Amino acid sequence: MALAFIVAMAIQMVGQQVCPVEIKSTNSNYYVDSSVDPWNSALRIEYINHAKVNTTAIRFGVYFANTMGEREKSVYYYLDSDGLKPEKLRRSNWSDGVYTQGTYSLKALAWVEKIGFADGTVWQDDGSRSCGLIAPYIAPKEYEATPKPSVPSQSIAPVISKEHELMMKNSEAGKSSEAQAATLAQMGHIPTSEEMEAAVMAGTASRCGVITTPAGASVYIDGNKGGVTPFAFVLFKHDIPRVITIKLDGYKPVERQIVPDGKTVPIIVNLVKE
Repeated sequence: MALAFIVAMAIQMVGQQVCPVEIKSTNSNYYVDSSVDPWNSALRIEYINHAKVNTTAIRFGVYFANTMGEREKSVYYYLDSDGLKPEKLRRSNWSDGVYTQGTYSLKALAWVEKIGFADGTVWQDDGSRSCGLIAPYIAPKEYEATPKPSVPSQSIAPVISKEHELMMKNSEAGKSSEAQAATLAQMGHIPTSEEMEAAVMAGTASRCGVITTPAGASVYIDGNKGGVTPFAFVLFKHDIPRVITIKLDGYKPVERQIVPDGKTVPIIVNLVKE
């Protein structure tokens, strides 16, 4: 598997939940006849059910963003209560006339809020809004559910490679690192996954991933050890560029300066012996 793909996927998985329904696309200006909507446009969401049972209802939340980068959560919610079979794709339309704003066309940023299943279980967003097009999608082996008392909990695990597993393990260990302590000292608390996602969307943080050959190099963030490679983390913007230093005994150190801006930052380095 290509290193660039590994680091990109692993970065996406940091702090995110497993999603039983995947949003494939959104179209905030899908044409409909004026008899359906006087604005001649509707919101279309295309999605697929990856769970092993039928859905009974799927509720979506939506942000609308204009071309100036301004966004606002829709006052509506968008419900599909028709039921969707496993691995089936659906395109649903909703018309409420809110998809234009002056001369701006609004872009829809959708996520899955809640899902009811035919076996009586329920999946609900954990607050991160990461199951949708405002954040990367993670495919599950099983759907995550909050079962009735009589129904045993489902076992959930995303399908990931050994390289992914190692990066996730290292990234989890980084939560008790010197760099995390420095973040706590500066911000007064450890950011939640929802706060990190909001900062990335606002362009004041970036998802970063570091892969080195050989692996096992120490990653320092502004001089504080964050973890060992392969390693993924969220980097917040400061008044000056953030400094990432990579060190491994017997190899020349590598330094990168990063200004977080919402874009994903993969750092792939072939270390050179001293």
